[in-house]
Amino acid sequence: MEDPKSHQSPERFTVDGSASLETRLKKLCDLSLQAIESIIPKGNLEAVLLGGGYGRGEGGVLKLFDGDHPYNDLEFFVMVKGGSVWSLDRKYGPALHEIGERMSPDAGLDVEFKIFSLPRLRQASVNMFYYDLVARSRWILGEEKMLHGCEHHLNAKSIPLHEATRLLMNRTSGLLFSKDKLNLSTRSEFDKDFIGRNLSKLDLAFGDVVLTSQGLYHWSCIERKRRLETELQERANNYPADFQQLLQPYQIAVEFKQHPTRSDSTTWEQLESAWEQRRQLSEQVWIWLESKRLGADFKSGTDYANWSGNLCPESNPLKNCLINLKTFKSQALKRPIFRYPREFLFRSLALALWDQPNLQAASNQLAQQLNIPTGANLKEITQAYTNLWNRYN
Repeated sequence: MEDPKSHQSPERFTVDGSASLETRLKKLCDLSLQAIESIIPKGNLEAVLLGGGYGRGEGGVLKLFDGDHPYNDLEFFVMVKGGSVWSLDRKYGPALHEIGERMSPDAGLDVEFKIFSLPRLRQASVNMFYYDLVARSRWILGEEKMLHGCEHHLNAKSIPLHEATRLLMNRTSGLLFSKDKLNLSTRSEFDKDFIGRNLSKLDLAFGDVVLTSQGLYHWSCIERKRRLETELQERANNYPADFQQLLQPYQIAVEFKQHPTRSDSTTWEQLESAWEQRRQLSEQVWIWLESKRLGADFKSGTDYANWSGNLCPESNPLKNCLINLKTFKSQALKRPIFRYPREFLFRSLALALWDQPNLQAASNQLAQQLNIPTGANLKEITQAYTNLWNRYN
């Protein structure tokens, strides 16, 4: 179990942000709470938690000529009673989404509201998201004792290995999205910043999956950096030799997470080189992790994509059947209907990123996985992948 002291609301939003930045973030939280209370009746609203970096007290501080500015999103988890999360989201979600869209431009960052429930949190199995939320988040409304019954989420050793795969999939997907930006005929500074940010997130994910695989994950990126340094330096023989390449980028990514910078001085050639380096390294980390998780001996991304085994064995086959019918309609009958759709993302990502010279040869497989016509180009593949990823990431 974690130190019980970590099961508290942090006093600050950042480690070393200025007083004016802290005040600005506090005001945004107050305004957000007022907006939530204007929509959800008092009798139904139980609590509001701020997650993410600012909720853990380690949010990003963007230092500009006129002072400190926020960088991360504000992610509010709105705990509501009076029905299922699905029905409550249908009832209140659109109005909260509209408020977030309206607040974001003035706030200078994305403001997001997600409907949730305390009973669901108490009953849920451990995963990385629940661990982070319960171990360290900021109370905007409510108090600590309301998390009674959620203590099982504090045990990081209980985070299943497929959560590490899910994290790596999400961050490696950023490579695919970044390639789409690199291929644009006209590229902007916004595109450059998008690519740099996604590469940094992937560097963090590389280290985090190593820690998760050993039961060493922690809510604090500062503590994770310390643990990864110990793990890769003192137990180097437990990992492939190339994993020593993970440490320095992870250290840099932790610094970037807390003190982000714009990518203005980075050239496009440097970004392209960095992208290719991460592409090659991501295949090595993925193959190592998935061989460990699935008890297989994968040799390459292509080998992995062509494996006949179930890539999501933790999922329920009957539930998967219903999900596929809902997602793909009549086309579901032409697919592995008892497999969870996230498996199609795993295989497509391996083919699109690590089998690039043979992308046309993989065309039939990608068409089946993503439900697209055979012979699609990389842009079309990325769009279809994004559509599916938005549902099952």
